[in-house]
Amino acid sequence: MFIKAKHYDTCIQKVRIELGSLVGLEKDDEVFILLRELPTLQMLKLKESSELGEHQTLILLKELLPQILVDHNFYEDEQAKKKMRNDDVADIIFGSLELTVRVVNAYTQAGFFPMHRGTPKHRIPLCRSLWRQKKPELFSAYGHWLPYITELFLPICDSETGDFRHLPFPGSLSQQPYMTMQVLKLIQLNYRKHLHEKIKHTNRTRTS
Repeated sequence: MFIKAKHYDTCIQKVRIELGSLVGLEKDDEVFILLRELPTLQMLKLKESSELGEHQTLILLKELLPQILVDHNFYEDEQAKKKMRNDDVADIIFGSLELTVRVVNAYTQAGFFPMHRGTPKHRIPLCRSLWRQKKPELFSAYGHWLPYITELFLPICDSETGDFRHLPFPGSLSQQPYMTMQVLKLIQLNYRKHLHEKIKHTNRTRTS
């Protein structure tokens, strides 16, 4: 299935980490890196490495950083015309203890959990309201989660069972974005609950 780039970009979770004060500037927001969430296989490896100790986590993150670095403002020249290669940015970060600690802590704290724009129990009303074709005020409060439902879940969902007809992104299951898949599974759970409620209502109607 073809996924429009803007939809992919909207749904893939990212972490912005500001580093300005650690590289000699006045404000943190003057220098930043933007890291995207890990694919499922790499996220599981990161969890395993964290259980083995800090050293193993650092080794894995240094290896993965160039792959998940989607934007930054490290430049090779004073005129800020040519950005550094991702590998070079990773070398700078892991060459400084302070930078390493800031990046590793910020990323692992954000990477192991969904974005803090709403806990699972907060996302459920939006899902159920959609299934029931209501137009709640929830859309303004939880609009960020809407693309997960309308652009990712609904196009791949079997409307009768809630099963995924295929994966949302190219590649195998292990290559799917980890946290995005967790969100989709939560939406799937609520959709199946909706189907169950719908069947119960239909059965009651028939027997009455």
